[in-house]
Formats: sequence, C-alpha cells, structure tokens
Amino acid sequence: MEGSIETINKNFISGWAKQKNRMPVRIHLLIDGKKAASVIADIFDAKYVFQKVQRNGNCGFRFNIKNLNIAEKSRINIQLDSGQELANSPFSLKENPLNKLFFLHIPKTAGTSVNEILASHFSSGKVKTHIESYPDLKNFTAYPIGEKYDFISGHLNYYRAHKLFYMNVFKKITLLRNPFEQLVSHFRWLYFVAEDQNSSFFKNHTEIIKQIALRIRGIDFSNNNQVKHYINNLNIHEKTLFDNCQTRYLLHIHNKEKLTEEDADQALETLLAFDVVGTVENLPDFFDRVYNLFGWEFNLENIAKKNENTSVKHIDINNPELSELLKPLIRHDQLLYESIRIRNEK
Repeated sequence: MEGSIETINKNFISGWAKQKNRMPVRIHLLIDGKKAASVIADIFDAKYVFQKVQRNGNCGFRFNIKNLNIAEKSRINIQLDSGQELANSPFSLKENPLNKLFFLHIPKTAGTSVNEILASHFSSGKVKTHIESYPDLKNFTAYPIGEKYDFISGHLNYYRAHKLFYMNVFKKITLLRNPFEQLVSHFRWLYFVAEDQNSSFFKNHTEIIKQIALRIRGIDFSNNNQVKHYINNLNIHEKTLFDNCQTRYLLHIHNKEKLTEEDADQALETLLAFDVVGTVENLPDFFDRVYNLFGWEFNLENIAKKNENTSVKHIDINNPELSELLKPLIRHDQLLYESIRIRNEK
C-alpha cells in the first residue's frame, strides 16, 4: 500500500492511497494520537490517471475537518490500517508542508492581477513571479527553486517547470482566455513595447522581443493584405508567441514549427495535472476554487484586472475580417478554451 497527502488547509485534508489489487484503501485521521475520522480512498480524479498513480483514478480521499476545531499546533497523522504513514504525514496546520502554489502564467491572461492577489497570501521572501526572467534559470538542475519559494509564477512551459522544481508539493493553477482576445491583446502589448525605442522599458527586453515588437509596430492591422502577409511569414519565435500560444505552454515541445491535432490532445491531457484551470472571463469562479484549496477567505472585491493596454487602439477587435484572418492562429487554443469553459460550467 502507498499514498500521499496533497492538500492541507483548515477546512479539509485530501490526497490519494492505493494498493496493488486496486481495492479501495481505508485511511485514518489521528489528532494528537487519537483517531478522529476514517474514510475510504475511492474518489475519482482524472489527474491520478494522467499522473499514473492508478489506472482507474479511483483512489482519492478527503477529510472535512472544519468542525473538528483542530489546534494549529496539534500533531496530525494520516495513516493506513497498518499504521503506515502517508507521504507528508505527520504535520500540523501551522507547519503545512504543502502550502505551495505554482501559477502557470500564460501571457495576456490577467496574470498581473492574479500574481498580486495570490502573492499577498505568502511571505514576501517566499514569492517569485516572472520566474522565466530569473538569472539562474538555466542552471535549474543545481538551483533549489522549489525549496526557496512557496509561490512561483511565470511564463514557463509546464514541462520545463517540472524540470525546475519538485512540482508534486505545489498546487498547480492556470488561466485560459478567449483565444481571439488573448491574441489581439498580445499584439497590442508588443505594439506598446516598441512605442518608445529609446526608453529603458524597450531596451530591457530581449533582442528577439524587440525585433518582434518593431515588426508588429510596422503593421497596419486595418490592411488585410498586410495582416495576411505577416501571419503567413511568422518566424519560429513569432509562432511561439502568436500561433496557438496557450496550447504551446502545455506541450512537451513548445516551439514546434507546426501544431497538430495530437498536440491539442496532449495540451488537454496536460491540464489534468492542474488543481484549478479557470478562464479570464470567469475570474470569480477561478479565485473561489483556488481559495478553497488553501482555506482562504474569498473576497470578490479584491478582483481587478491590471496590465491591459486598452489605450492601444490600432487593432479593431470587432473587425470580422480580422477575426477570420487570425483563425489559423487560434484553432487549437479555441478547442482548449471551449473544453475548459464547458467543463467549468458543469
């Protein structure tokens, strides 16, 4: 038999347990050495299939502890019938080994707002946003990023992040956005980057981003021929940014020349590894589910989108011809987005 605790907060404790014959396992909750509750680990979760924990995925458990009035320093054990401790047990609510969060920040998906709101729940020294710009990132095999920080976010491909730090102790969340709006917002952002080429803001970007920004700056997005010429001649760096960008963040190889239906399927499968996948169009639902994971009090008034360049008006988002021209760049993202939107509405 084996198992692991995945979530610890003041409202519930959850995780998984299994045995070789696939029969459900009984789990016990002990508080200061005394048995307080028992459950059967038979809750289905698709992520257990994806993570190859158990083939049928029916191995999850959950203890609702809100009404048990557990003291913060009380010793909590989660055990099997044999007395064997599950991974991450014992613990206390005060010293929670699983109070870690990774936010996969896909560009132009309200990430600045999400970073600000979620970071407020962690000690400032334990927060690292925009991890992709971290100077030692290339030395990921030697740098204990996951040990140093409790909240990590960034424009980082999921599988690269998995190599950077031990993801199993992190709650994993991400946001998707209406693909057309995300793409246009990305174009607007790059247009804005090159607004003042003498500014430190422009100069602090990489050479690749500066060149793309300058190229975007030279396009008349009301001219269909110019737009068509541009999207038909994207270089590999531009494809990574604009060609089904949201899907690419969930692939083993994100900088592929051309995406296929198999890539779209892989992206959907990768999302099974996340604890919460929300949409920008329904941020209250996203935050409600993230806050529930950590047992935080959710306040709707705290939600406000930031970092949206609405002042850049050179792209008409209501132009149907532009929408049609850009369809090839969002085909897989559209399938991904609709799948999550429909799943979240159930």
